[in-house]
Amino acid sequence: MKKIFAGAFCALAAALCPAQEENKGLIFAADFDNFSPKAAFAAGDAAAGGLKTGLEERKFPGVAGKGNAVCLKATERITWSADKNFDPRHGTVSFWIAPQEWNYEKKGLTSFFETRFGEYYFAVYEENKYGTFSFVICTFKPKYREIGQVRFRMPAKVWKMGVWHKIDAVWDENMMALYLDGVPAKTFSKNPCKFSAPVQFPGTAPGRWMQLGWGTRLAVQDTTAFDDLKIYDRVLSAEEIRREYEKVFPAKTSADGK
Repeated sequence: MKKIFAGAFCALAAALCPAQEENKGLIFAADFDNFSPKAAFAAGDAAAGGLKTGLEERKFPGVAGKGNAVCLKATERITWSADKNFDPRHGTVSFWIAPQEWNYEKKGLTSFFETRFGEYYFAVYEENKYGTFSFVICTFKPKYREIGQVRFRMPAKVWKMGVWHKIDAVWDENMMALYLDGVPAKTFSKNPCKFSAPVQFPGTAPGRWMQLGWGTRLAVQDTTAFDDLKIYDRVLSAEEIRREYEKVFPAKTSADGK
């Protein structure tokens, strides 16, 4: 009987371990499936701000047609407290985006994710006119100084309207990297980008914010769908990032079914 019980316990533990490992270091998650921008899980405050209407009034199918997502105009944003929900020292920001109306002919900048801690600014954004997608860490005090940036091109023929893409931005005191659809993005800058010297990023602190969405006045007509924002306080490995993408779109398939 003891052997049977021990065997059953080991089997159960083995089944639970992968799920526990995948969520190791997860400090924030917003999936929008409850038709609310409020985080489904948060180490800090889960409350959200920014939107003037609830998600029940603007239902939008999630990645692969499952659950609910949120579609934002470039003039809209969703904000959360970053205290305990984002660790500037090291981490991973992961989310899905699908262009809905992007004007590649018009200049404009759309921010997908951004936050600021002290002098350090973290942002993932795209520039329509140049067809570039960037992950940047920089400072503005006493003047602008780039800590590092990873950029790749996103031509319209590749970034089709309505097709979902998964973004993973990772960093620590020595480097930063950007993943697209589960693999390292093919960039025209170094990826990963190694810093010239270790950076002493500050720890998490009260009074800080983070946001999803926002655009310059030149990109006000652009709309983007967002889904499944997750933030970890550790750098996910390339294997973990690939595995998370393939949970939704298994190998040899993609978001557009090809």
